[in-house]
Amino acid sequence: MEPGAEFALMAAMVFGVRRWRRHGLTDPVERVEALLASAIPFATAARVLAGELSIFYYAFAVRAKPDVPPGARAFSLHKLSGAADLIMLFGIGSLIEAAPVHLVIAHWNPKAAWAMTALSLYGALWACALGRSFALRPTLVSEREILVRFGLLFSLRIPVECIRAIRRKALPGALVIPRKTSPALCIEFTRPLEAQWMFGLTTQLSAIGLSADDGPGFEDALRETLDVAEPRP
Repeated sequence: MEPGAEFALMAAMVFGVRRWRRHGLTDPVERVEALLASAIPFATAARVLAGELSIFYYAFAVRAKPDVPPGARAFSLHKLSGAADLIMLFGIGSLIEAAPVHLVIAHWNPKAAWAMTALSLYGALWACALGRSFALRPTLVSEREILVRFGLLFSLRIPVECIRAIRRKALPGALVIPRKTSPALCIEFTRPLEAQWMFGLTTQLSAIGLSADDGPGFEDALRETLDVAEPRP
């Protein structure tokens, strides 16, 4: 894409984000998706492009605050797992290796060297944005739904009426967020729900296991706010 076209697209995105915010959308990613969905007829393509553009928002929005709408309680999922720290280390590694890799490749092909440098810098930018998104996109509990969010990597809306039960024991086949952790709570659904991954990928889930950083507080919020403890018939 030409630099002029990229600038025009970013300007349109900023205008559209403000417009859709007035329509009640608070999450920057959802605002960008809503803007692109009105211009791109293919839903998957709109989600992929929204995820790519969101990288720039979370990388450069220095004053951004966590997206927590009124009436919702926020809970993070990334601190105990160390996901943000690991991704930030990846970004630092990309910056450190950029110069030596450039010098080595430049002996054979200067253009390829600059291409690799650009990839290294973009990798660092991507890691910075993804690392920041964990804190800026927390999981939300409200009277209407549980919005499970794991940074830019994962999101899932669970309406209250779709919750069959909240259990402490693991459920077979339940997706665990974050991965490689022991879920403190598992939520079983009355019907399969569509979860969204980064870059437009989707999957159907019947249950999910969550390991919140504030496990007791998260459990209290679910049981008090949603009043769902025992399996529904």
